[in-house]
Amino acid sequence: EASGGALSDEDVEVTEVAWFPLTEMDTRLASADERRLVRAAHDVINSPGVIAELRSAQDAAGPGSPGGPTRA
Repeated sequence: EASGGALSDEDVEVTEVAWFPLTEMDTRLASADERRLVRAAHDVINSPGVIAELRSAQDAAGPGSPGGPTRA
């Protein structure tokens, strides 16, 4: 989940910059290489070891701190 930052489309090869759900990836990304890269990143991020490490870091950070648990 994004919590800040800026998006820029100043590169001549970029036609649009936007956050979107992964379920829209096939219709939003123009090239097969981009889709493969996003799928690979998604698989790494969602691997059990990475998820456990992220949860541990969030627990250590505590509520309200950057990277820590937040209430919506």
